[in-house]
Order: sequence, then C-alpha cells, then structure tokens
Amino acid sequence: MGHDKSTLEIGGHSMLALATHSLRECALIAIAAGENELPEDASMFHQIRDSENYVGPRAGLFPGLMFAVENEFEFVQLSPCDTPLVSPDLFHELKEGLKDADCCVPKTESGIHPLHALVRTEKFLAALEKDGETSNIHSLVTSLTHNEISTDNDMMLNINSPEDMELLRDLDLIDLQQRRQ
Repeated sequence: MGHDKSTLEIGGHSMLALATHSLRECALIAIAAGENELPEDASMFHQIRDSENYVGPRAGLFPGLMFAVENEFEFVQLSPCDTPLVSPDLFHELKEGLKDADCCVPKTESGIHPLHALVRTEKFLAALEKDGETSNIHSLVTSLTHNEISTDNDMMLNINSPEDMELLRDLDLIDLQQRRQ
C-alpha cells in the first residue's frame, strides 16, 4: 500500500491499536514493527525490532519468538495489524481449540490464516529455524500438529489495498466496535 499499515487510522484509531485491543487479555503484548515507530495510541507496548536476516513475516516472527522463549512464554498468539476486525473471541476459541497440538489456526471459507495461529513457542520456533526460508508460513503451520477452528470470513478481512481501507472507512465506528466485542 506504500504506507506503514500499523499507523493507518480507522475510526480515529490506528490499525495497530485495534489489533492490540483484540489481544487485551494476553499476559504481554509485544510488537514486531521493524524500524517503524509505533503509533501514539499503541506506544505503550513492548516493541521488538525485526531481524535483518529475514524478510516478510519471518523478520518479525524470529525475534518475537526468541523474546517469548527468553521470557518463558509457553504460547505465542500471532496477530498481524492489518486485520482490524478480528474479535477477542477468536483468540479464546484458538486457546480452547489448541488441546495437545503444536498450534491452532483459524480457518474460513478461503482457507487457513496462519498469521493468526496460537503456537507453542518452542515447537514453532524450532520448526521456523529448521525450515529457514524454504516454505511459506502456511506450509510451516500445516507441517506441525495443528487444529483448526472455523471462523467468519468477514472478520479476517486483510487490509492490502486502498480499496480495503475505503471499505473499512465506510463502516460506522459503532459497527466496528460491535464486531470487535
């Protein structure tokens, strides 16, 4: 889109603030934001710098998972900033659906959404290290023992274009908040 998605505003809130609101029940929210400054309404969260050794999601996943290992977090809930309609209920469902699997991933009619997976920190990091950059995150998640939970396709709207942003900007903030409860 040519902009740092985390700072784009919807209803007066940055997309990053909307994403972190969905994660409010997590023990700690750490954000991998590369060299970007966090938007003011999300500046209170711990920021992790992206790895210079990787590109794409891996650039944030590696240092984020290392941080989680160092702080002895058994689980990491992945959540990108560009899906502002994700509800906190999704994360509860992932936690309930994990059971004995290495990860639990949401699935819609369009497929799985691996960047919203709940993962066992050490298992996922080991798989990521072993894989290097030979496969996409989708393949990496499905290579692990995983459970899937069905969820609403609309909630997983990923903002990748100006048209997607316009769709969200047309939403009334009250409607947005109701979707997020």
